[in-house]
Amino acid sequence: VKLRLQTHHGNVEAVLSTYKDILVK
Repeated sequence: VKLRLQTHHGNVEAVLSTYKDILVK
């Protein structure tokens, strides 16, 4: 479960960084 949550958190971070790139551009 911990691993799954960690992976989910990583995915959320990736999505947020992607949104940041879009907003910056």
